[in-house]
Amino acid sequence: MYKKRGQASTEMMVVLAMVFILLTFIISVNETVMTGIEAEYDSMKAKIALDKIVHAGKLAYQQGEGAQLKIYVTIPENVESISLAGREINITMNLSGEKNLIYKLTDYNVSGTIPSEMGNYWLKIKSEQNKVVISNYYG
Repeated sequence: MYKKRGQASTEMMVVLAMVFILLTFIISVNETVMTGIEAEYDSMKAKIALDKIVHAGKLAYQQGEGAQLKIYVTIPENVESISLAGREINITMNLSGEKNLIYKLTDYNVSGTIPSEMGNYWLKIKSEQNKVVISNYYG
């Protein structure tokens, strides 16, 4: 009688060990997939912010010197820096441990600063002479 109990206990432990191994595998695969999805989501948010900035800058530039716009953008997490130089706006991001450069070319010269910390910001887009100046809106 005790022999059957011992066998049942051993079989139960083997089944539980197999279930534990399977769950560990599923959780690790899930983490990998979620990390990739989060990186893609942050990348898309950065591209949307760039599109909004470039479009608003184009509107201000086409209206001529002195034209101003105010836009609301969301800067995603994992942004290391945002630079404006010449006719290019660059966002450098750390996605899944790799540095990625997301950039947009413009039809006009750009200068100014955009906050690189995660969050929502109002930006002022102003057309000046032959360029568009982008800055954080504090008013």
